[in-house]
Amino acid sequence: MSESKAFLNTSIGRKVFMSLTGLFLCLFLVEHLSGNLLLLVSRDKFNVYSHFLTHNPLIRVIEVVLFASILGHVVMSVILTARNRMARPVSYAVYRGSANASWTSRNMPFLGIIILIFLIIHLSNFFAKARFGGVESYILQQPVGLFGMVFPAGMEVHDVYSIVIESFKIWWYVAIYVVCMVALSLHLMHGFHSSFQSLGVHSTDPGSWYRKAGLAFAILIPLGFACIPVYIYLFFR
Repeated sequence: MSESKAFLNTSIGRKVFMSLTGLFLCLFLVEHLSGNLLLLVSRDKFNVYSHFLTHNPLIRVIEVVLFASILGHVVMSVILTARNRMARPVSYAVYRGSANASWTSRNMPFLGIIILIFLIIHLSNFFAKARFGGVESYILQQPVGLFGMVFPAGMEVHDVYSIVIESFKIWWYVAIYVVCMVALSLHLMHGFHSSFQSLGVHSTDPGSWYRKAGLAFAILIPLGFACIPVYIYLFFR
């Protein structure tokens, strides 16, 4: 057995793996939100952004790492949850709510399941169509500047924008999206600062920088995601 596999079989190794994959996924959330905000800018910019993601070789490599991180994060969370329950087969003798553990800490697996279900729905509705077909194309009528580059007029792009906009005009889809963003926010509230603790950054001070950063991240990023479909539902008619 290699040293890396041996390390992952330790409690510390599993927690470090969860921390690193979790922080990587946090970086992805920032990038994904910045891309989604282009929905509020223009149809051409969002479609060029989608085209760039699906045709850039480097992005394709990062995409593989991303999906591997998601899968590894999910699998490791299942392993950790199972081992924690095996280590404590009997519930706390006296349950005192947050005196034993915070609500988000106790419900991380449940919140993770909600996020996973959302990811499956989201990917099947948008990513799969954009990558494997089922999206109409059109020709850019004017150059589009993005990422410091200029994409020329006459370039063919898939109209992913229209699919997203139409989905966000459905009230129940928007409601599901917002609920899942609340679950993501709660998941991040515990996961963000726990990741730093697992990597050796310890502080019992609730005012420590990484706790403040974690709280801000857990609120602002999901809020940004949730505001986009709500805004489209209310004003794109």
